[in-house]
Amino acid sequence: KAIHYFEEALRLEPDYASAWVGLVDAQLLLPWMGPTPRAEAYTRAKAALDRALSLAPETSEVQAARGNYLVEADWNFTEAERAYRKAIALDPDNANAHQWLAEVLGFSHRYDEALSELRLAEQLDPLISAVHKIRARTLYAAGRFAEAVAAADHTMARDPNQPWVSYGRGHALVKLGKCAEGIAAIKADAMTQ
Repeated sequence: KAIHYFEEALRLEPDYASAWVGLVDAQLLLPWMGPTPRAEAYTRAKAALDRALSLAPETSEVQAARGNYLVEADWNFTEAERAYRKAIALDPDNANAHQWLAEVLGFSHRYDEALSELRLAEQLDPLISAVHKIRARTLYAAGRFAEAVAAADHTMARDPNQPWVSYGRGHALVKLGKCAEGIAAIKADAMTQ
């Protein structure tokens, strides 16, 4: 539905950079949420990103979308980090850019930096549920399993439909030796159904 509405907005205003950014992000998420082939979604995301870059290259939201594309389609974490940092330099209050930078830092095993960025993202926009999910995942990767479970519990209390949270919580529980509870949590996650 989001893609449909972004496309409708662009039909009405073809030079609306924010709608192109929305289209980039929606296309990048699509394969995670359903049967859309990644190559197809990434081709459409790249076309939308190129258009957004041609319209507003020096805006925070376009640079953040560029970072998202670099992570999802190219797995180029170094360039993605640069794009997110540029997005933050252009708008230090861009909570999503801080959140996405935290993910890249976590992938790079820079857990303390990632957790710091997540704190900033949460301060800027306390309603972003994904921040808490990413915190749980970062804590898990850092070997802080009890804290990861607590962060997952916090996320599920705020947004019970946040995908992959129960799954990650389950893995942390298994690491803590609570295997039956952990396996049940993994099986309970909607994304594993």
